[in-house]
Amino acid sequence: MMPLATIQPVNQSPMNNSWFTGVNDFLTMGLDSWMKIEQINAAKDSGKFGQQELSNTVQNPQTGVNQNIAAQMQQQMGKGLQIGVGTLAAVVGGVAVLYWLTRK
Repeated sequence: MMPLATIQPVNQSPMNNSWFTGVNDFLTMGLDSWMKIEQINAAKDSGKFGQQELSNTVQNPQTGVNQNIAAQMQQQMGKGLQIGVGTLAAVVGGVAVLYWLTRK
């Protein structure tokens, strides 16, 4: 017989697996790194040079380039909406036809 001190408890539940621990460590490291980068960017923007850069940056939404991009995006969204509605109508129509054919 083995003494009780040498018997190790077996924890083989899915929620207590080493894979979940590794994933948790990976996500924690990634989120910590992202938070550090955001803190560094916030510190840069709050400093003297960051404020000067923000004040010197031209942010005028009324330029011709921005208007052309907005118009192009509206056209693309309209075309996408037409394609989506057409696809939905075709699917619903196809299901309706199949239902009608199976009822006869």
